This record gives sequence, structure tokens and C-alpha cells, in this order.
Amino acid sequence: MQAKHIVFILAGVLAIVIAGFVFFSPSGSGKVDGPKIIAAAHRYTGELRSKGAPVPPSVQLEELIGKGFLKREDVSGFNGIEVSVYLTADTNQPGIPVLMRAHMPDGHDVVVLGDGTVQTR
Repeated sequence: MQAKHIVFILAGVLAIVIAGFVFFSPSGSGKVDGPKIIAAAHRYTGELRSKGAPVPPSVQLEELIGKGFLKREDVSGFNGIEVSVYLTADTNQPGIPVLMRAHMPDGHDVVVLGDGTVQTR
């Protein structure tokens, strides 16, 4: 089950990285290191589980940076954008799970779904 979550997060990160360069960085500046985001989310959930703490539904990139799981330069392409990585996507629930959400400065959201599609809301 945990491997499924990692696969979903990987698919979401890769899709949002592609979407990031299309939607988020019109000037092409900044960096988004998808594998490092996945590794950071995995270490974060592992640390919570080792402490017996519940795993929240999602974590913001800022929290992963603040806790030292990720470096700001690894996700500099998301500067000024609130990005959440969903940690508990359940494929047994109806509908397609949300893997990542980027809340844009203008108020709209870009959402990466479990099937790899990207939607603007």
C-alpha cells in the first residue's frame, strides 16, 4: 500500500513539474526537482510513523523546507506559489485522488490528479 502512495506521488510530481514549467514559470526561471520532492515527502511520512504520529492528508512544500527535508533551491520554480503534496491518496475511494495542489497568487488552483491529468480550478 505504501508503495502505491509513492507511485501516485511520483506521477503527481512529474505531472506538476511539467505543468509548473508551462503554467508557473513563464520566464523559465527557477527549478523544480520532482524526485527530491518525492524523497522529502517519503522521509516526512516515515518520520511521523516512527514517532507514532498520524500522517496528515497533505503537507505544504514550505513545511518540508522548514523541517529540512527539502531545500528551497530544489523548488525555486514554485516561489510565490503555495504547493501541497497529498500524502494519503486512497485509490479505493470513488473518484480520482488529488496528488498535488498549487494555489496560485491570482487565487486559482492547479491540481494534479491520480490519473496524471492536470486541472485548473
